Amino acid sequence: MTDKRFNACVIGPGAGLGERTRDFVLTVMSAKRHLVLDADALTSFADAPDHLFEAIKASHNTEVVLTPHEGEFPRLFSDISNKHPLRSNSSGCAPRPERSGAVVLLKGPDTVVVASPDGRATIAANAPPWLATAGAGDVLAG
Repeated sequence: MTDKRFNACVIGPGAGLGERTRDFVLTVMSAKRHLVLDADALTSFADAPDHLFEAIKASHNTEVVLTPHEGEFPRLFSDISNKHPLRSNSSGCAPRPERSGAVVLLKGPDTVVVASPDGRATIAANAPPWLATAGAGDVLAG
């Protein structure tokens, strides 16, 4: 990854689950590329989300966006007690982004929550319901 024109990467949709995807995510981060992680990339770190979060924070100059839906969210942020973070108020929705070091775009049928590592959070209450369907991460990443 030496060509500086390739400055952003989307990993997740169709990437496959497991060590190969985790290694690819970490390689892109070490190459200082902006990164959107969705689907398989998120699920591949479900058993060790702190490993992902530590790598994000260690990458310093890399902008990382995590795009979980309501099913993927608890796999990464199991310490959030609210099982339906999209249905709570904005302070309850923020998935402690400082913990992940990434921007978190939480997709759902009635709301999208965007939380940044600096603590800002916003709710898009008028987000279309199709954001909760399969493939929405592909659209958001595009």
